[in-house]
Amino acid sequence: MHKFFILSASFLFFLLSSKSTKAENYIEYNLEILNAQHFLINNNLDSAFISYKSAFNMVTKPFPKDYRNAALTAYYIDSIALMKEYLEKAVINGYHCEITFKHQIKKSFNFFFKKDKIFLKYLEDKCDELIKIDFQNPVYSKYKGFFDMDQKARKGQNKKNKEINMRNSDKLIYAELIKDGINESFYPGYITAGAYSYVDLSYVFMMHITLDNYENIIINALTNGEITPYEAGNIYARQFSFHNNGSCPTKFPDLITNTNRRYEGERYLKLKKMGFLFDRFI
Repeated sequence: MHKFFILSASFLFFLLSSKSTKAENYIEYNLEILNAQHFLINNNLDSAFISYKSAFNMVTKPFPKDYRNAALTAYYIDSIALMKEYLEKAVINGYHCEITFKHQIKKSFNFFFKKDKIFLKYLEDKCDELIKIDFQNPVYSKYKGFFDMDQKARKGQNKKNKEINMRNSDKLIYAELIKDGINESFYPGYITAGAYSYVDLSYVFMMHITLDNYENIIINALTNGEITPYEAGNIYARQFSFHNNGSCPTKFPDLITNTNRRYEGERYLKLKKMGFLFDRFI
């Protein structure tokens, strides 16, 4: 019996260890995405596409925004099959959760969909199908309730009641999220909660929740792919403001700075007109 217990305990430890090492490091992935964007800025589409392919091989679940930009890159280098593959992956991985998805896809890929309306209809149907699945996700249902509660509280009929409701709703959101154990090793974002939950939850965390060890939580969430570098910067700025009497940070943690870029200038504006979007929630 004792021997059986030891073997069982060892097997359980092995399973837990395997699970704990499953987390992928998204830092190298995000750096490779920056390489792809650098090549795009410099009109080197072939190298950009190679970098995108390299990045997608680094993690199991790339961000939808990157699949979308890779799809557009594939179109401009005449790889239509890969364009369609990456667009579909963008939708499946979560791009369907953006309200403006259909408009952006039609606008950015209009030159293609004029010829292939069947594939556009397939993507639109896929969006509707995946949204229904997201709504049935218990994680989404739970956290979406907190988000809706907060939004409802902010529509109070008079200023005094609105302030009271906001405080009460924020306390409830905070208590529930903390009870679930949001900490350095747990952040219910893109990987854990899914793309639809991620968009709403990021808003709640950024706007309302004050976390003591927020820098470590944000860095770990960034490293594990729960949030994009762009979103990590937004959340960090908000948390810093909460802890420092409303002031803005003059410096961000290195991992946020190194994996994110702010693009300006004519070359970037040209890319935006072509449909490329770098700074996205997801």
